[in-house]
Amino acid sequence: MSYKNTHSAFACALAALLLPVGALAATLNAKDSVAGLGTDIAVTGAETEATLVVLPPYGSEVVRDIAAGDSTVRLTGDETQEAGLYTITVESADGVLGETQFNVLPDTVDLASSTIQTEVDAVAPGEAVHASVILRDRYGNTIPNRPVRLISSRSSDRVEALTQQTDARGQQDFIVTTMGNGTMVLRAVDLLSGNPLDAEASVTVGSSTGWYGGPTTVAMNAPVYQPTYQPTYQQYPQYQPVAQQSRMLGSVAGRALYGQVSGFSTIAGFVLEVPREMRVNVDENLTITAIDRDGRVVEDYTGTVQLASTDPNAILPSFGEITFRGSDLGRKTLVLGLRFSSAGDQLLYAQDSQNPSVTGEATIRVTGDVPSQVQQTITVTSPEQDSMVNDTSIVVEGTAAPFLNLIVTGGLEDSYGETDSTGKFSIPVNLNTEQIDHTLRVRDDSGRNDSGNIRVRLDREAPQVLKFTYTPTSPIEDEDVLVVVEAKDDGRGVGDVILTIDEDTYPLTPVRSSSGTYQLLFSFEEAGSYQPTLTVKDTAGNAREIVSSIEVRKKGMPKVENVRAEAKPSAVFLEWDALEIEDDPIDGYRIYVGESPTTFDHTLETDPLTTAATIAGLKPGRDYYFAVTATRGEMESPRSDVAQTTVLGLSLNVTPGNSSLTVEWTSLQEDIPLSQYLLEYGVEEGQYLEKRTLNGDVSTYTLRDLLNGINYHLQLTPITTTGDTLTDLAARGQGAPGSSLAGFVPGPSDPIPAGLGANMPSDPTPPIVTHGGAPSQPITGIPHLALWVTLAGVLGLGWYVRQRRKSVRATEAFLLQMQQQYAGGIGNTPR
Repeated sequence: MSYKNTHSAFACALAALLLPVGALAATLNAKDSVAGLGTDIAVTGAETEATLVVLPPYGSEVVRDIAAGDSTVRLTGDETQEAGLYTITVESADGVLGETQFNVLPDTVDLASSTIQTEVDAVAPGEAVHASVILRDRYGNTIPNRPVRLISSRSSDRVEALTQQTDARGQQDFIVTTMGNGTMVLRAVDLLSGNPLDAEASVTVGSSTGWYGGPTTVAMNAPVYQPTYQPTYQQYPQYQPVAQQSRMLGSVAGRALYGQVSGFSTIAGFVLEVPREMRVNVDENLTITAIDRDGRVVEDYTGTVQLASTDPNAILPSFGEITFRGSDLGRKTLVLGLRFSSAGDQLLYAQDSQNPSVTGEATIRVTGDVPSQVQQTITVTSPEQDSMVNDTSIVVEGTAAPFLNLIVTGGLEDSYGETDSTGKFSIPVNLNTEQIDHTLRVRDDSGRNDSGNIRVRLDREAPQVLKFTYTPTSPIEDEDVLVVVEAKDDGRGVGDVILTIDEDTYPLTPVRSSSGTYQLLFSFEEAGSYQPTLTVKDTAGNAREIVSSIEVRKKGMPKVENVRAEAKPSAVFLEWDALEIEDDPIDGYRIYVGESPTTFDHTLETDPLTTAATIAGLKPGRDYYFAVTATRGEMESPRSDVAQTTVLGLSLNVTPGNSSLTVEWTSLQEDIPLSQYLLEYGVEEGQYLEKRTLNGDVSTYTLRDLLNGINYHLQLTPITTTGDTLTDLAARGQGAPGSSLAGFVPGPSDPIPAGLGANMPSDPTPPIVTHGGAPSQPITGIPHLALWVTLAGVLGLGWYVRQRRKSVRATEAFLLQMQQQYAGGIGNTPR
């Protein structure tokens, strides 16, 4: 990319910002997150296809295309590594449709990334040393509001905290007063976690004469190293490259921090450290350092640097866009990433992608012979342009003229090969494992044949599978199963998602409304245990396989339909429609019987040809519920709809009383006109010596004058108005009269004797005062005259009852004889 094209791109971006903003027509919702975790952005109400733009606090923006309607966009952990406020906008051709913001908080303290800084590395005894501790997470974000304790390796030194905890920059300052000669090593402990930091700072305490400072002690008259390259730090005289640093301010993960005695400020420019002279088509290193106006390294710079050159054929590292991460600490070295193709003085220009005023440049003299006729006559077929590879050992294949000696540059080292008689070539190339972006180039030894730049990217990490589900989890044969997979590949894109079942492959299709989600709808043809294998591949060819298991149930039988129940005397006739399954016949039917629609206490089995059955032995007058299923081995169909009916017949309820039995019965369920009931009873079952004829409209009757303690058997038979005796509807019962009362038990009309059961007082009741001629009476008890009268009444009553029974028996015998004659006269009439 040339310098001119770079400024044209910046002008286009500025013009896009000046477009009119449309009415807000989309709603955005994003939850706050923690650095490195990512977050989901919910977009609702987008009327057209649009572009979602996420602007982080530092670095380049994240752009995603979204469909009309509702959708969810997933920001990966790599895209949310910078702590701070993120701004989200949804833009379309009509303008901005919606806008919102969310916060990303720093991650936990990273012991390796946190630092200890000192102003000097050598002091005299008794002098104070200003030290600072800066807490960072693993992404380089500073962590505020955490207390830190600084500890000296020598107990004689005194450490005093100037602040109670880290400030907004994650820094807490200390003053260390040294006592005695020697080496003082400072360590820091994060008080909230109790863990010590990996970093340490060493200060030599002794005579300051002869000390120069720096990573190692250097004599004042020692020669200062002069680099052979020409960086642009002359624009910022305060900045010194690594070899000219005058102070050491601690370490981060084994590397020194530079230029931060008082802390860095806002970024003002870039320093490009490159060799002063380069050869044509020879790769060299490039180091980019972000600095402030005072020349100090801006450690928290996490933006994107865009490179441009006056050489139109120059090969720029990472395709001309270098993104800084928090772990870079403001300094990034690109190994063998810069190459010039034209001789002469070439200008290398750097510019921040978000702030065009932040720039840097360097002038390089390029020497060497340049081929006068460079033609792209070499065609590279593999790898393809801008492709992804998953191995550092690749093979570059293509075609050119026959029998050419070729060289492949851009790898870990130059690789050589030749074309065959047909012009084909295949050259193994090893890539640098420390780089992600690589630019390969194939040319012949004369330099007149060239392939041009072939850009490839190294990706050795397999995609991540976040979700893999089946719905339903236990399907049956031929039932639709929905497979849903959520996968991500750190922003590089997922290629193919395939489900393999018994050597059959089923590709999953992406869901447009949910980024990173794939789905498949299919069915298993046969029941059994399956182990489908999910394979997720990215564009580089990295694959992740997950073996799952699923149990497919055999298809069930259909439900039995049209179950009908017909009430019979003490039985029910059940009938249903037959199941017609030609390919797999059933073994039979199962009948469920119960007195509740939800609880079935009894089951009956039938053969497969039976579609009706009579269930006998049921209690008359009771409600019964029935259901029918079909069976095949251990399988059983769903239960049919419940059928209900009330069994025909009378139901007797016998209640014992004193010398009596009260009989209650239910009415018949069918509309049968009754004239009377015949109630028979006796002391032996089946032998009923006594009979009573009852009106057909009554439903209760009391038998009296029975012997207590004797068990009586009863039978109630309905008789129709036509004289038919319905013996099949007769009901039977039994009961034993008795009384729980002791002593005298009065009859229905007997008066209760006075004072019976009452508590008598201790003094007897005084006699009743009468006239002098009255006969004397006992003070207590029944008078003699009353006693004789009572005895005569009892004897008379007994004679009356005996005569009454004889009369009733004669009448009953007469009526029974008449009834039999009447019944015999009409018994021959067909019914």
